[in-house]
Parts: sequence; structure tokens; C-alpha cells
Amino acid sequence: MGAVTNGSGRIGAGFREIPEDSYDLAVSLSEKLDGIGLGAFMKIGRPSRYVYNIPVSEGSCGVVVIGGLNPMAILEETGAKVQHTALSGLMEYNKLFSYKELRDRL
Repeated sequence: MGAVTNGSGRIGAGFREIPEDSYDLAVSLSEKLDGIGLGAFMKIGRPSRYVYNIPVSEGSCGVVVIGGLNPMAILEETGAKVQHTALSGLMEYNKLFSYKELRDRL
């Protein structure tokens, strides 16, 4: 909650890699999101350079994004009871199929 109220606190963030050709587009999108109050990019690294001591693949840019359950954490911190459900799960391997079969299966 402190991150929202006074700019000092902890939030969840994730690390991703994007193609280096996407660097300018990512910076542009980040600026637009910041401009409307939806900033999600904490850091966009230069191509093939470490970001916060995290190695980045050759030909990629490291990106640190705010995400996850940050809104739910605020609710929890203020005493609201919330229930979290993962957007993924386990599945038996033999039930998986190639995406090329999807149209026929639908």
C-alpha cells in the first residue's frame, strides 16, 4: 500500500525479453501508458545489456514490468478478504495436441 500512497513500498514485478527490433516501440508504448496513468514498464534495457544484473540474450532487450497480483495485495493489506485462483493448471500430457489441429477440433 505504501507504494501507492507515498511512493515507497514493495510491488510485484516480472522480467521479460523482447526482440531488440521492438525497443523503440516498447519505449513509445511505455511513454503513452505513463501519460494516461497506466505505467507498467519499470525498466526497458538496451539491446543485449544486463538489466538490474539480469543477463539478457543476444538480440533481445530486457524489460521489467509491474504485474501480477498487486491490486489483490492492496486489498489484502487493507483487510479485505480475497480469493486467488491461478490462470494456469496441470493437465495430463496425453490430452495435449498440436495447435495445427485446433480448427478441426473446434
